[in-house]
Amino acid sequence: MKRPRRSDLVLPELRDIWVEEGFKVPHYPSNADLIALERNPEWRTYQDTCPTCDGTGKYMHRGEEYVCEVDAYGDAQHRLARHYMAHNVPMKYQQLDWDWWSTKTKQKKEAKIAVDRYVDRFKGGRTVGAGLTLRSERLGTGKTMAATRVLMEVLKMGYGGWYAAFEDVKGYFEHPDPEVRLFLETQVKESPLLVLDDVLRPTMGDKQRNLFSSKLEAVIRPRHAASFPTIITTNMGEEELETQYPRVHSLLMGTNEDLFLDDADDYRKGGEVWERLKAVSDDGERNPIT
Repeated sequence: MKRPRRSDLVLPELRDIWVEEGFKVPHYPSNADLIALERNPEWRTYQDTCPTCDGTGKYMHRGEEYVCEVDAYGDAQHRLARHYMAHNVPMKYQQLDWDWWSTKTKQKKEAKIAVDRYVDRFKGGRTVGAGLTLRSERLGTGKTMAATRVLMEVLKMGYGGWYAAFEDVKGYFEHPDPEVRLFLETQVKESPLLVLDDVLRPTMGDKQRNLFSSKLEAVIRPRHAASFPTIITTNMGEEELETQYPRVHSLLMGTNEDLFLDDADDYRKGGEVWERLKAVSDDGERNPIT
């Protein structure tokens, strides 16, 4: 009897739903992912239960029932959520649908085009440290939604990344556990893409301004030197950012595209995204992670 060649063997089906979608979502967490997940308090809530179907295998979305798909590597939604959480993306933003982004105003329309273009060009742009600065003097205009959407798309391409709220970064450098401190510092300094969310204006005088400035520069300068792109969101205008953080502003001027969202409606209470989220909640539905 002729022995079959290796290429003739019929292997068990190893379906990967995210590969079918053109994404690179790890089948299993790496050691670095496990360390990040262990330190992510949100993951403790979802580590045993899919956030979309809550373990039932089905969920309602836009008035229709969907099966929470399972492939050879487990629940696909749960695996994607784990991938995002290993890079510190908050669940709140994982569940926002990019299709909800309103294009009713000129700036919102231009911002959506710019964000999609940035994602499309990330493979080349990352080599020169090309980033984004999302600004609005008003609150709740969707800056963080846009920034995290970029990060999630980049993560699905197979690149690394990290989300950090600016107000948390000071604590990164002061964490009492040296192992945790090194881990967190490495994430903000060396991740292939960093989202630094809500860069704040100092409000308590020169001492606070010097502290904020030194910590921000400690993050941005090594990233700039290594051409690692950074996306920042802030409620400061360009002149104020230059005044409060002159060194950082100088570093980012040559790499970051500015996107302004001041003509946008507040997406929080009463806004368009808020209305969509409220409808999902009121109808007992779930918005799938994408």
